[in-house]
Amino acid sequence: MQWKKNEIELFLLSVGSLFLELLIIRWMSVEYRAFSIFKTFPLVTCFVGLGIGFSSKTDRAFRYLPLALLSFVGIMKLLDIGAHFAGLPPLGLWILPAEGMVSFPGKMSFSDEQWFSYVLVFMLMLVFLLAAPFGAMVCLGARLGHLFNELKPLHAYVINISGAIVGSVLFSVASFSGLSPAMLLIPVCALTFYFCRTAGKLNLKVLLPLCLTLSVAFWPQTKAFQSEVYWSPYQRIEMQPQTVDVPGKPEKLIYGYWLRVNHAFYQFLYDLSETAVANPQLDEKTRTRLSWFRRHYITPYLFIKPKNVLVIGAGTGNDVAEAERQGATYIDAIDIDPVIFNLGIKFHPAHPYDSKIVNRVCDDARHFMATCRRKYDLIVFGQLDSQTGIGQGSSMRLDNYIFTKESLRRVSQLLNEDGLVYLSFANDAPWLRERLYNTIVAAVGYPPIVIDETGKSPQVADYVATMFVYGKPVQEHKIVMPESMPDLAQKWANNPPDARILTDDWPYLYLVPIAIDVPYLLVVAEVLLLSLFVGRKVLFVKPDSMHWQLFFMGAAFLLLELQAIARLTLIYGSTWLTSAAVIVAVLLMILGATVIVKNDLFGVSKNRRIFFPLLLASLVLSYFLPIEPILQSMADLLILGPIVVTVATVLPVFLAGIIFADAFGSAKVPGTAIAFNLMGSVLGAMLEYLSNYLGINGLIIVAMILYSFAYFFHTRWAHSAVAAGIAVE
Repeated sequence: MQWKKNEIELFLLSVGSLFLELLIIRWMSVEYRAFSIFKTFPLVTCFVGLGIGFSSKTDRAFRYLPLALLSFVGIMKLLDIGAHFAGLPPLGLWILPAEGMVSFPGKMSFSDEQWFSYVLVFMLMLVFLLAAPFGAMVCLGARLGHLFNELKPLHAYVINISGAIVGSVLFSVASFSGLSPAMLLIPVCALTFYFCRTAGKLNLKVLLPLCLTLSVAFWPQTKAFQSEVYWSPYQRIEMQPQTVDVPGKPEKLIYGYWLRVNHAFYQFLYDLSETAVANPQLDEKTRTRLSWFRRHYITPYLFIKPKNVLVIGAGTGNDVAEAERQGATYIDAIDIDPVIFNLGIKFHPAHPYDSKIVNRVCDDARHFMATCRRKYDLIVFGQLDSQTGIGQGSSMRLDNYIFTKESLRRVSQLLNEDGLVYLSFANDAPWLRERLYNTIVAAVGYPPIVIDETGKSPQVADYVATMFVYGKPVQEHKIVMPESMPDLAQKWANNPPDARILTDDWPYLYLVPIAIDVPYLLVVAEVLLLSLFVGRKVLFVKPDSMHWQLFFMGAAFLLLELQAIARLTLIYGSTWLTSAAVIVAVLLMILGATVIVKNDLFGVSKNRRIFFPLLLASLVLSYFLPIEPILQSMADLLILGPIVVTVATVLPVFLAGIIFADAFGSAKVPGTAIAFNLMGSVLGAMLEYLSNYLGINGLIIVAMILYSFAYFFHTRWAHSAVAAGIAVE
């Protein structure tokens, strides 16, 4: 089959549309801390923009795409520089001071009177930051909608989904390759120039803003922000050398490095050997500080002299280096980020990864533990604290599944007879530390030893660390605590337990135990109201029942997609590859469902009445699926257990795809129908917040309710179609 010109354009713009959407989400979530937490907001912005564009009567807005891209890049690059010269904190670090947040970057503090003002400023900033990506998506959507309306609905949708699959794969490969957002903009700008240009003209109106876009994107940092910047599949990473003046020498002495992730401190790289800490070239303050850090890393070895050690969240290698110094003969070092591993190899002054006894494993820790068959004398959690989320648009963090009851129970199963788990966590929120304590008790059935080393010296007043130690020696009271390290377990055991421990269904470690998070809900309400306002001419101007069916199916489908990403990352690991594979798999199922309906395979048109009941049954199956028993009972049957869970998880997605394609095939104006579906996805993205209360599995219940609304409008549409003489059952 030979493709026509408009079909080729639709395919390429569909590739570019998803590529740009993923780029917007990735770039905004690393440059602005607010969007690393509220990751659904850039996603919603893209959906609203595309929806408005798809519903446009003309594609005139497409010509303004170069200017929209320039505006987006200008916001991404210039705000922090402007804030610096204005004497303000970097705007990239501003986050919403919601009650559900643990701390505020930059140690910002607020009085009760200042909270409302700050939230109001944040809400205004949110509109400003999201305006440019919204505009870019409106421009793209306008052209895509025009192309949709030139073709038959299902034919256009097949081309669109095919392009989205290619765009997702290309973006995943580019991200894994370590390309910066500026580099990722090059193909977007090239595609924009090709389709926005006018044949036979100089096209300065197109070329000039695109050249400016790339120039701003590649503009070097100002001196105030200079540091080595690396891009991993997950985050933006900076390396900053730590130096001291040496008397009589013009050069400063580099004694270590600070590693920052997404503009916030993440970990340090120090040689904490006795010789390095006592280096006479260091000033007394630095030596005292390093001595305190050395004490922290030595602590687990006061209780045990291990031979086999597992380090979870090994990072750049501090815990690995200490295990080597303490005489370990074998070390498994686990970390999810390959770039952080490589930076440890290159920069860590103790060179821990050069040792032959160290086995580096780049994997999600939960996935490694699920597949591990080795036993250890000591398992160390290296202050594991993720700064980013999984997938595109999900609010789940990479480390959410590491601290659940099921995970900590699995950790204890990897211990030798007298082995110990040493879990160190860097946060001074009392409720969070007590939540970890209660989760450990629920996992193993006895209280761990609790050691608090938070800011006990003027030199480390900003140092936060709580250590939990558990294992058979703790259970049998064989551990004798040094007098300088009192065990806080008895004190915490007398406190009322936190109402909710961490589980695989509710893994939200950082969620403050409050009833309603008012600041966050204000922002959610703002996003929803703005979406309704800009989409009012789409949603409330003579829509028919089929449009509302697609609206509620879009909302339910996005919830299913986010729930599937969360569940499957639990099974296969929270790696970039898993989330990319899940997104592509979902798109492939949509494509397959559309092809089945388009070609009327398996008698779909004659049996369309059964698909809503089948969808409901599959959702019930997915909700009640006993995941952990299935995985445990089939642990020795290769990957049969994960396959069973995967099929049960994605089956509703496939059935929903068939129902959508069946309805969409009858759309008189395909662009408007897609717009309704995208606007419904906005509602679904906002409803993901309910998982904070209902758990991840609870999203399936919400999806059932939304599909019930979709079924209601489906029946109304079917009745009206029959009355009009159209053969629809």
